Amino acid sequence: MANWLARAQAIASRLAPANDEAARRWQVCFPGIDPMEVIFAPEAKRADVAALYPGARIAPMLEIETGAE
Repeated sequence: MANWLARAQAIASRLAPANDEAARRWQVCFPGIDPMEVIFAPEAKRADVAALYPGARIAPMLEIETGAE
């Protein structure tokens, strides 16, 4: 089940705009370790996340709409 999520995040990161937009949720992947979700408040830019997690592959995660008000 996590495999499809990793593929979806990889595709989403390729479709993301080239500029350095801020995101609240980031996927951080180190070699040999399961990916983790990191949440920032306020939102963080790619350069900020990369500085905190050197050597990791990072990708912004899509926000999930729950429909709840």
